[in-house]
Amino acid sequence: MDEINNIFFLGNLTRDPELGQTEKGSPYAEISLAVNQYYKTRDGEQMQAVDYIQLTCFNTLARNCASSLRKGSRVLVAGHVKFRPKLEEDKKGPRMFLTAGVVAASLEFCELSIAEH
Repeated sequence: MDEINNIFFLGNLTRDPELGQTEKGSPYAEISLAVNQYYKTRDGEQMQAVDYIQLTCFNTLARNCASSLRKGSRVLVAGHVKFRPKLEEDKKGPRMFLTAGVVAASLEFCELSIAEH
């Protein structure tokens, strides 16, 4: 059976994407995303929890994100998870990295007017 390693997030950017370059000169962008979750307590009270997600994208996607997205942009992100092993001096254990393969603007809250033909 093939392994599955996919992630999907829908949320808002907490800051503008930060564009940088790898040691070999490839562009990358760091993206910070806030993902809201709504739930009700046993008493019926509406609650909200926010998860903050850090993602990285590379190459053309990185450049496009940096030039097109801004703080507050609502996006749908698809990507994968990569774990790096624990280092001697790192007592916290393995680190998880999220790499975005697709970043798409969400039209969820946009009001579009379509001209009739």
